[in-house]
Amino acid sequence: LEECMYDITKNLRSEERHQIIYTLSQWIIAHTENDSNVDKVGDIIKHTARCTKTDIFENSIGSALFRSLLKMLTVNSERVRLLGNQILCQLLDRHNYSQNFTSPQILYLSFEFTFIDGIHYRAKDKDFVKENRENLNKAIECSLLNARTKENLENSYRVLCLLAMEVKCAYVTATIAYILM
Repeated sequence: LEECMYDITKNLRSEERHQIIYTLSQWIIAHTENDSNVDKVGDIIKHTARCTKTDIFENSIGSALFRSLLKMLTVNSERVRLLGNQILCQLLDRHNYSQNFTSPQILYLSFEFTFIDGIHYRAKDKDFVKENRENLNKAIECSLLNARTKENLENSYRVLCLLAMEVKCAYVTATIAYILM
């Protein structure tokens, strides 16, 4: 079944992939008690997210899918929270920044980062973050406060960093400040 789903998702349009991610993430939220099912379905979702190219968040991800993924960050299951963070990382990372944020860095001694020339946040992305900021703040806070594994903590950190890199605006800065306080 997994191999069939992998092959099917390769040939779909992004909108169809997002619908698969949304439907399966809703299923996972409803069935968090069985970790083996979460792992199997999670592999399909992660593969589908990897095949998906994100453009403007509102058009690519959409509020319903974004809220569903944020809901995954608030459930009791550590595996579901980790999966939600991993999917968010896949969908938010439009410019391959995630390789720079594999683990939290407290001090950035000799850390150098070059922004991609000509890449600025888009007003629609800022509006998308503004519209979802309350849910975003609560979900990331919940994910960080309930992180019991290093991997989950690192993925929550990566989501914050990717948001800061992909949508360079005051709403993301406010979210980061909220989390830090």
